[in-house]
Amino acid sequence: MSIVIPVYNEGENVEPVLRRLFEVVDIEAEVLVVYDEANDTTIPALTKLQLEFRNLRSVQNTYGRGPANA
Repeated sequence: MSIVIPVYNEGENVEPVLRRLFEVVDIEAEVLVVYDEANDTTIPALTKLQLEFRNLRSVQNTYGRGPANA
């Protein structure tokens, strides 16, 4: 199972949200955090969290912008 989370400049918010998600999800799931721009403020936080959570992936959306395209 995959959980897809679209983000845009959520650097301050993504860490507590993902930590809580990993606490409450009781199944083996891949978590895909999808961002649009290479300069998104979410990326540094994701890089840090990926060292801790092996099933966390960050994906750049090159198809189109916005959560509907994630």
